Amino acid sequence: MPRARTSADSYPPRESALVAVLCVLVDDVRRLLDDRDCVVYRTSRDAVCGLTALAEADTVIDQLWLDHDLGADDTIRPALALLEELAYQGRPLRVGKAFVITSNPTGGHVIGGLLRRLGYHCDPLPIDISSPPVRWMSECAASWPDIGLARPTSA
Repeated sequence: MPRARTSADSYPPRESALVAVLCVLVDDVRRLLDDRDCVVYRTSRDAVCGLTALAEADTVIDQLWLDHDLGADDTIRPALALLEELAYQGRPLRVGKAFVITSNPTGGHVIGGLLRRLGYHCDPLPIDISSPPVRWMSECAASWPDIGLARPTSA
């Protein structure tokens, strides 16, 4: 069974790992349900380092899963700043589809708004897979259990 690479693995990633990356998950607690091979970044610092390496290698990421709150006082915002800077430089990170996965409505709208402004294809509203759908996500309610993520587990 494939194992998700985490920030605990060596940096920089091996060249073969960069070529094989199809899915990136930036989340402090969630994992993909199907255990597909993916890169997992648990902190914004690791996400910035890893996404920078992927951008420099011109790697295409089929799916980019982004959570807003990454534990303690950490958020996805430094990684979003990187995406914005790369786009400003004319070399945006190559992403097939982005998924916003957060329990934070404001943070979800920040992520989704920036991604759409930068031209990334992403879901119209944030998706919360940690608790039942709430009113602000009602348009996503029908599909939220089937998006391929496990519920957060306690550390």
